Parts: sequence; structure tokens; C-alpha cells
Amino acid sequence: MLAVQLTCTHDLENAHLPAIEKHFRIRQDPIPGSARKNRSMTRDIKGCWWLLASLATSVTFAAPQPLDITVYVFNVAQVPPATLRRAESNAARIVGKAGVRITWREGRTAESKDLDAGLHGSPWVPGNIDLRLYTERTIGNLRLGEGKLGSVLSFEENSVVILCDRVQVLANLQRGETATILGAAISHEIGHLLLHSSRYRSEGIMRENWLPAELQAAAQSRLVFTADQIEIMRDEVRRRQHPSSDFLASTH
Repeated sequence: MLAVQLTCTHDLENAHLPAIEKHFRIRQDPIPGSARKNRSMTRDIKGCWWLLASLATSVTFAAPQPLDITVYVFNVAQVPPATLRRAESNAARIVGKAGVRITWREGRTAESKDLDAGLHGSPWVPGNIDLRLYTERTIGNLRLGEGKLGSVLSFEENSVVILCDRVQVLANLQRGETATILGAAISHEIGHLLLHSSRYRSEGIMRENWLPAELQAAAQSRLVFTADQIEIMRDEVRRRQHPSSDFLASTH
């Protein structure tokens, strides 16, 4: 995109070069005793450069419009509100760099503390994601691998879970901020859903294991999705926003 913009600007400059050069030639060899005329020519030169800048600006390309998803947060783990808000902000920033904008909604947790029952609480909507914040004590029969912070519960139900007590343990071990790691974990699981894959990647936010270098990158907002992942995620969000009958049949 930058190359196109530079090419367009270069063409615009060439289109106005004769007029600009004419003004400069006159300005450099003024008619003696014509101060007023010289000032007028100076203004003409400034005006010409202003026109050139305006035309160059007019061909600047806009960034892609963000795509929207809604995430319902079921805070069964009772993460403190301030920590949760910072985690959501961090996750929104990471996913936002992929051109996907998150709207957060509070899910109702009073109906059920049980994970399996909670999976069937609300109607399925392709554009919505259920984020369930649990602890090992409240997760029921589901067992995650050792050290895993979260998992996709169901691609069909658009549901993911984060074990917040494990997030807290990792934050304590690495002397990191709980909200930063929680936000990165949320982004990671949303990434699995929008990539429609449980596979891990060798770099970026979708790595299987986060070393201290990844946690530091997360704290500096540098742990992000790769370019190819972004393209797949945006295509998936578009499909969810305008689901065809084939899409609905394949995902639910």
C-alpha cells in the first residue's frame, strides 16, 4: 500500500512540475524594482506547493474498516472488576490489531456455577463468543493439560474457558501483571475460535508455551497475531456476520 501511495504522489508531483518550475524561474530572476510583484510570485509558489500537498493527501488510502464481534464474559471466577477491565482492554488491543473490534458484554453467572450446564444457557449466535472465566475448582469434569491457561470448549458453541487461578500462578512466578497475562490468554483462545483451529503456531500470540520473552512482549503490546492469521480471522468474522446456510450447517 505504501508503494502505491508513493507512486501516486510522485505522479502528482510530475503533473505540477512545469507550473512549479515556471514560478521558481521567475522568482529567481525577478524584474528589478518590482517588489510587490515578487511578493505576489512568492505567494503563488506557496500556493502551488499547498495544492500539491492537498492532491497528495487526497490519494491516501484508508485503513481497512474494523470488523465487530461480541464477547459475553461469564466471570464465575470472580476476577476483580478493575483487573477484568484491564484484561479486556489488553485483549481488545491485541485482537484490534487484527482489525477485529470487540464489544464486551456481561454474561449471567447466577443461573449456573457448573461448566457443562453453562454451555447450554443462551441461544447460539454466529457472531457472538462466550468467554468463561473459571478456576480448577469450578471447571467440573473438564481437565486441561498441565500448565494450560485455557481452552476452546466448543467450536460449535463459540465458547472458550480461561482458568484464572492458573493465570494468577503464572503472574506470580514471572512477576507479571495478572491483567496483562489474562488479556493475552483471552486473545489466544479467541484466536483459536476465529482461526477455527486448535493448532498452535511457532510465533506470536498463538504459541503453545509462553516463555518470559513472550510475557514481556505481552506487557509491551508486542505479542500479536501474524499477517496470515489476521487474514484468516477477518474472513471468519465476515462469514459469521453474514452466515450462509452451508456455514450454519457446518458449524452447528
